[in-house]
Amino acid sequence: MAVFRKSCDMLYFYLFFLTTLPVLVPLFLIFGVLPVLLYRSIAWVLVRTFRRDLLSFVSGVASIYVDPNPNKSIANFLVGFVLTGGISSQRISQLFKDRVLNLRDAKGNLIGLFRVAFRSPFTTTKLSGNKAGVSWKQLKSVLTLPYDIFVKMCTNESKKRPLGERHGSSNLCFNSTSIINVDDIKRIRKNHGVAYNAVILSAINGAIARALSDAGATPPETINLGYVLPLPNHPGGFNVHVTQSTMELPCYADSPKERLRRTHDIIVKDAGSLSPLILAYFLRLLSLAPVPITSALQGKILVPSKFLPSYFLTNMPVTTTRDDVDGLEIVDLIHGISVTYGMGLFISSLGVNNRQRFFFNMDKSVFGDEASAIKFPTYFEEELKAL
Repeated sequence: MAVFRKSCDMLYFYLFFLTTLPVLVPLFLIFGVLPVLLYRSIAWVLVRTFRRDLLSFVSGVASIYVDPNPNKSIANFLVGFVLTGGISSQRISQLFKDRVLNLRDAKGNLIGLFRVAFRSPFTTTKLSGNKAGVSWKQLKSVLTLPYDIFVKMCTNESKKRPLGERHGSSNLCFNSTSIINVDDIKRIRKNHGVAYNAVILSAINGAIARALSDAGATPPETINLGYVLPLPNHPGGFNVHVTQSTMELPCYADSPKERLRRTHDIIVKDAGSLSPLILAYFLRLLSLAPVPITSALQGKILVPSKFLPSYFLTNMPVTTTRDDVDGLEIVDLIHGISVTYGMGLFISSLGVNNRQRFFFNMDKSVFGDEASAIKFPTYFEEELKAL
């Protein structure tokens, strides 16, 4: 009965949507697209004339992370290098100007930020796709997307998230794992015949289940997470060349191996989803608008908790060989990302020379008590050992 009612609601929605489309499209082009294009053209001329130092910013996608207040930002990105020797603050400042702000190689071509920070090779997970063509499941997800967004925008009902939200900067807790060898994760992947990211995601969700249990809460059967995916063909320069998506994965399980297998099966099943690409193009379109408009849209539409996952994960590249800064070997890295949205747990990872750490920026009460938040990296490493 519920399926039949939803089908009828969708039918009414699309009948209304399609009948009003001939009127809405011209209005959107005249009062939405044309003013934005005019604004962008003026900004392009001004930058070319007066601020040529900003030409490394080849995409406006980064503007969606900018707050209208110049003293604030929606996201903070921190990377610290641990070197085998001393380096002066003056030299660090000079390296930053030469290698980070410039983002050009010896021939003047734009290069990506990570190609400047790290000289050795590294690989990143790429978007999966159905090379045989668009499947019915993919087409269905695209067709139902406008209706699903409309329902979420027009209703106050939302699924309760099992993890707590962020309650201000004073209540944050930052922690990390010990150094984890990439080969150890590859060995787990090979022994169980699963994907590499399935190992990481299963261990994280197993750690979440343990943290909730130790805090006196009941772990959910499944938990939704947001994650970052790199896009191919990076154009170089300052460019947020990634997209995002969400996934519902098992949290509680009878054993770590059972959770790992179920996680892998879901990842394989959803590998051909078009949602990450759709979001990537939406963000590019949104970034054309002035910052006050994008900030207002995020505050009213994208930020409310009913649109947010329980936690967010970004898996940064791990270099495959030794790397150095000014001749000094990089022996360890510190990485942190903080968001000001309502999520209480943000996970990132970064590594060098096939060794990486996982970093956890979280609210102290994300699992219900501070003790579980402090022990969360230990839970994660124990889940890996169990596999």
